[in-house]
Parts: sequence; structure tokens; C-alpha cells
Amino acid sequence: MPEEIFDNEAFTLASLTTGYNSATNIDADVLNMFTVENVENRTVMIVKSGTELQVLMPGEIGNNPNIDVADKESAVPVSLIRYPFETYIVPSDLTRIASLKDKKLKASELAVLVKTQMTKHKANHRYTAAFTAYSALKGIVKNKNGSILTNLFNTLEVEERKVDLKLGTPGINVPLLLKGIKKDTKTNAKKHGHMTISGVTCRLGQDVIDRILNHKSIKEFYGEEVHAKRVVQFADDSSGINICGIHFITDEADAVETKGASYPTGINNLFCMLRAPADVLSGGTNQRECYITKKMKDHDEGMEIRSRAIYLPICRDPSLLCEIFSSN
Repeated sequence: MPEEIFDNEAFTLASLTTGYNSATNIDADVLNMFTVENVENRTVMIVKSGTELQVLMPGEIGNNPNIDVADKESAVPVSLIRYPFETYIVPSDLTRIASLKDKKLKASELAVLVKTQMTKHKANHRYTAAFTAYSALKGIVKNKNGSILTNLFNTLEVEERKVDLKLGTPGINVPLLLKGIKKDTKTNAKKHGHMTISGVTCRLGQDVIDRILNHKSIKEFYGEEVHAKRVVQFADDSSGINICGIHFITDEADAVETKGASYPTGINNLFCMLRAPADVLSGGTNQRECYITKKMKDHDEGMEIRSRAIYLPICRDPSLLCEIFSSN
């Protein structure tokens, strides 16, 4: 099979990029919470500015009007996460296509092959982005290996909030605990100038939500008739339910399945996804979700396609976050 088949328009970088951008995949809902913020390079400085965190480039500290106190010692340097991903087009992928005589059909089949390859790239990058996004909901950003990249609580100098519902402990007042979480979140939000807060949400696994809903103190809080209706409601639609002022969203991601992440809703840009240009010599990589390159493999073994994305999710005010779980 001649190597000239890779000269087809389907394998140009423009076509590969188009294939990536047009690929459809199931996005994790959590990514919709994050506003993309483009930064100039991979290393940023996260700095406490009043009651929230600011993101600056190295060298900007002391020269930025948004920072009240230029304290270089308290600034935390963080490297954005670099995610490379490779796939390969090998001879076996092309044998049948190369044998086609109809040029239009051959071009169409090559386009489908490229689209399939780039869909894998997009799905991989979205998956890893979602994984790190969940850690940002907890205020301690980690990479896919579980290593801590930055503790946002320490940077803002606030305590990490955790509430143990102790669902297996007799006499525990779950409604009181849930209402306390909502009250503390709203109080912190108003203290920090967030006047647009509209409620409190928690992402948590269905089994734990079900345990909360069926807890004795919750039954007593709602009364037998109302509680029965709410149990039926959650059984019919287990995507989410409001319990004592907190909107629980069913989420089976490992990060929140047993230890939920609660956060306020209605606050703009609370969560952001920092995105840096690819660390390559080529220009023009700004504001791209990922950067794509290709190269021929040795010994006529096909083509390698590589994509790389550089990003980091953060929460600008981690004092508004709270972990909800039950130790028994």
C-alpha cells in the first residue's frame, strides 16, 4: 500500500482539527459549570485578593490593580496540567480503503476514518478535564494520578468545610445539618460580596441521596404524607431532588459518589477552566481546546496523530464549598 494515501486532504492538519472540533461526544455535565479562561503560558500564579482568588502571570504581582496587597511570598505558582494523547492509523486501517477505485468513495471513507480517530481524542481530553474539574469542586485540585496540584483553601486562607451526616447514628438530626450547610454557604457568599446566590446544590451518588431521603429525621420533618410523595418522586426521576433546601444532583462520578460536593448556584465565574496554548514552537495555538500534530511512523507502519491540551480547573472562592458525607 503506497504511503501517498496520506497525501489525501483528509490527513491535513486542517482536516484533523476540523474532525476534532466537529466530533460529538457525551460531555460530563460538570464541565458546563466551568467558564474557560485563556492564559498566556503554562505556569500561573494564584493569589489571594480580598475574599477570592486571582490568577496572574509570573511578573504581574505588584503590577496588577486587582490585587490589593502585592505579597509575592503568599502567591502560589501552579503549572497547568499537560495532557498528551496519541492514536495511530496503521496499514490494516487503510487496506480496504486503498483498494477502492471510486475517488469520491475513497475520500468519503478516509474522512470517516479521520473523524473516528479525532472523536477518540476529544473524548479522552473531555474525560480528563472532567476528572480534574471534580477535584476543583472539592477545593483541592488533583491530576489524574491523584497528586495534589494546589490546595485552594490554603491559598485563600480559609478552612475546608466538611459535614458528616452520620446517617447510621440514632437520634441524628439530618434536616438541621442540611439547613446549617445552606445557611453557612449563603452567609459566606454574602460576606464575600456574592449577592446573586440563588441556592445550594450538591452532587452526590444516588445510594447516599436515597439514604438521606429515607432517614427517620427526614420523614419526621416532612410528615408521612408529603414524605411518601417525595420518595415516589425520586423513584420516578432519580436525577435529583430538593431536600431541606439543598438541591441534590445524582452523580456517580468516583469523586462525589460517596462524598458529595456542595456549592452555591447563581454566582458567575465561580468555577473557571484555565487554558494555556500548547507548548510547541508553532504559533497560533492560543484559544484552542487542544493542539494537533501528526508524523509518519518509521518503517512504513502508518501515521501517528497526537493532540495535547493544557488546562487547570479552579474555584475562585473555595470558602463556599462543602463536602457532604456519612461516616456510617
